[in-house]
Amino acid sequence: MLNIAKIGYSFARTRAMRIVKGRTMTRSRRPRIGVLVDLIVRFGRDVATGVAAYGHIENWELILRPIWRLTDSRMAELFDADGLIISVYDHQIVGELLQRKIPVVNIASIIAPGHIPSVLIDHHKIGEIAALHLVDAGVKTLVVDLPPGDVNTYWARARSDAFIAAAHQAKVPVYSRTGSENNSAPSRARSSQVSRARWLAQMPRPVGVFACNDQHALEIMNECYDAGLKIPRDIAILGCDNDELINRFAFPSLSSISVDFTKQGYLAAELLDRQISHQQLPSEDQIVLVSPTGVIQRESTRLFSVSDPDVALAIEYITVNQHRPITVDEVVGATSISRRTLEQRFRRVRRKTILQEILHVKIERAKRLLSETDLKMGQIASACGFGSRIRFFTAFRQYVGITPQNWRTQGMIR
Repeated sequence: MLNIAKIGYSFARTRAMRIVKGRTMTRSRRPRIGVLVDLIVRFGRDVATGVAAYGHIENWELILRPIWRLTDSRMAELFDADGLIISVYDHQIVGELLQRKIPVVNIASIIAPGHIPSVLIDHHKIGEIAALHLVDAGVKTLVVDLPPGDVNTYWARARSDAFIAAAHQAKVPVYSRTGSENNSAPSRARSSQVSRARWLAQMPRPVGVFACNDQHALEIMNECYDAGLKIPRDIAILGCDNDELINRFAFPSLSSISVDFTKQGYLAAELLDRQISHQQLPSEDQIVLVSPTGVIQRESTRLFSVSDPDVALAIEYITVNQHRPITVDEVVGATSISRRTLEQRFRRVRRKTILQEILHVKIERAKRLLSETDLKMGQIASACGFGSRIRFFTAFRQYVGITPQNWRTQGMIR
């Protein structure tokens, strides 16, 4: 698979000439590129935005067609284009594309990748990040809940499988909405006679639920609210795609995994451009994976209560004071127990030391500032309570493995 760091994410390239279908193309002959995506959802709109950004640089004639208005004549128009960026939704269309030998890039993960070049979101990475985020929050039980209409899609299964694998590795009990993942507790398997909320209420709390996408997360939140389950105290809910419109309807605000679909569209256009220019694609370049940018944490997974009240106080103190230098002794002072007792109980509940928790919270804050702002390194060090730029650099590199500057640079092309 292609390392996208090698190809960049630049909007600065232009070309005066193209080779399309064996003939030289000057500016008088614009490449006609068909774009077939679902414009109802954010995924399709953002992918189209990325394609358009690249297409405008390359002087492409873009033919945008929404999936829900597709007819035979419009499909024929797309097949007559010089290249296609398309949401492949079944194997029949794959066969049609292969038969016509048209340059094409798939951007959908409805069926398993293969046969045609694709630029896809790394759904396994999404599942892994989701499990680790909820485990780090301190849940006792993990649940992956698949949208009913998407249970058999590649993207949903990939997210679910990776989530379950990461949960097993963390040694946290995990269940799937489509059935029990723990044979020792068959009563917790999903039954058609048992509502989702009742099913979740049977589990040791707090329960961490990964809903696979934001729309489904909102539905789960509403069901839990109607059943009297508290979010996030009883049920911590994590969505995916960071859809700002959906979050406006969520109460409390919804934590979500952020995915850069615009970059996916841009990279898809770049991969198509290589085909149009008759560049040979090595096998490792046939599938490009775009990593999620991380978890946007909001109220649905933030500071929900843990069983130990003193550990909960310590976590709250660390989170509230993440912007300034704090010590373990200060954290201990916020509780009613000794340092040794708190350290033991903290490690049992959070699976890490107090000092590790302080560093984790500060580094995660630093990551958000690096990716979402243009603040200088010294300003970020101060905003995260590291005291000095040098301490910030040292801590970040020890924790993340690379420098803050490199992390910011890689974030621009991930």
